[in-house]
Amino acid sequence: MRRKRYPHSRCHFTTLATAILAFQVMDARSQAVPLVISRITSTTNGLALSWSGDTNAAYTVHVRSSLAGGAWQNAPMRYRWPRPNSNWSDAPLTLHAPRFYRVLAETQPTPERGRLLTNIAVGQLSNNQVRSVMLDLGASGFVSPRFPVTLLRFTYETIDPFGLSIKASALLVLPHGVTEPFTLVGVQHGTTVLKNSIPSQSSQSTSREVGIAFGTLGYVAVVADNLGLGDSPGYQTHSHAKSEATCVADALRAAQTLCASNQVALNGQLFLYGYSQGGHVTMSTHRELETFHTNEFTVTASAPSAGAYDLGGVTVEGILSNPSYPNPWYFPILLLAFSKSRSFGLLNALSVVSVFDSTRL
Repeated sequence: MRRKRYPHSRCHFTTLATAILAFQVMDARSQAVPLVISRITSTTNGLALSWSGDTNAAYTVHVRSSLAGGAWQNAPMRYRWPRPNSNWSDAPLTLHAPRFYRVLAETQPTPERGRLLTNIAVGQLSNNQVRSVMLDLGASGFVSPRFPVTLLRFTYETIDPFGLSIKASALLVLPHGVTEPFTLVGVQHGTTVLKNSIPSQSSQSTSREVGIAFGTLGYVAVVADNLGLGDSPGYQTHSHAKSEATCVADALRAAQTLCASNQVALNGQLFLYGYSQGGHVTMSTHRELETFHTNEFTVTASAPSAGAYDLGGVTVEGILSNPSYPNPWYFPILLLAFSKSRSFGLLNALSVVSVFDSTRL
């Protein structure tokens, strides 16, 4: 063990890394694949740990303050464990005492994408109540309530940016009194800061009201909360096209299962709509469905509206050219999303998260 002193810090810390396999990682020949911590590097940005292992495994880093005893705890991680990456960094703000490390590997099961997990009715609206919602939405001039609706919140299995199983949530709006099979509409919400200000949980959500508008006109509306929002763990993957799209695609799959269990027949048509971030999600979903899921879905019509489609061009230019950006919270949302989904190593995400917590704003 070596004691190191950093001139910028008043604390000292000792590091010792140990590798312990809680689960044997097996390759295709059923041979145990050794897990070895291959590198430990201490810098002013913290301690970087890397290890060798199996490409099909996911890993969890544990820490404790004594090698002799005490409970192992998950290392600080503002996304979630396990993760498939074979590296991890401990932020300097956590290194105020001796730290001991171990890495656990486990083979992850194949995700059952679109599997319906739970569902619960969260509201029923008469035509008069729908009319009040349309007044609040500012849509009373062109949406005349035709059918009362039931609102269902459901959770389902999907995948995160690394391809690992994760839970997500969504809202399903079902109209009553329609005799013919229903058309399915996917409604994608705009940028949301707070974790619970999403369609499945908040009556103040604009996209929830849009879903109700479609429902009262005779459509079945599916409004996904997106990863990291609602009942989904971790932080949202804002503008990460692939995970936005897989999240919505699996919400549509789970919604089909929920419709079948409620004897709601669908006619095979699918409309997609979203505004702002929802426009980006809608375009990403449209591409995903037509590239990988033509055997399941046929996109009848799609309306991606006012989305940030050119992040590296128009979006960046618009932000940098505006000396007084009206929505500064947009920056940490993007920064956190891409630091998690792309495994960026150029920032200390823990420091960003310490001042941006969507559950407490």
